[in-house]
Amino acid sequence: MSANDVDTNPAITYSFVNAGQNETEFEDASDVATTIFSIDKFSGKVILQKQLDYEERQEYQLRILASDTAHVAETTLTIRVSDVNDNYPIFQQTAYHSS
Repeated sequence: MSANDVDTNPAITYSFVNAGQNETEFEDASDVATTIFSIDKFSGKVILQKQLDYEERQEYQLRILASDTAHVAETTLTIRVSDVNDNYPIFQQTAYHSS
């Protein structure tokens, strides 16, 4: 995430929207945003804290605030998870024979 401020003072800080401020279609910031993702307060860099699983969830929507204390901007970051073959094959027998 990045935001621009023409006067550059005070510095812009970034955070997830508090759980009490968000609407039902968005993630609970105290749950998803802080357990799976983190955000650097000063750079706005969103960091993955644990591995994502496509079979568990295909998309995350996080609301992010950028503020210089006088002004606040809000945006939604959508993260789409790609599916990879991360499951080992399951065999019904311990051995197979063919000719």
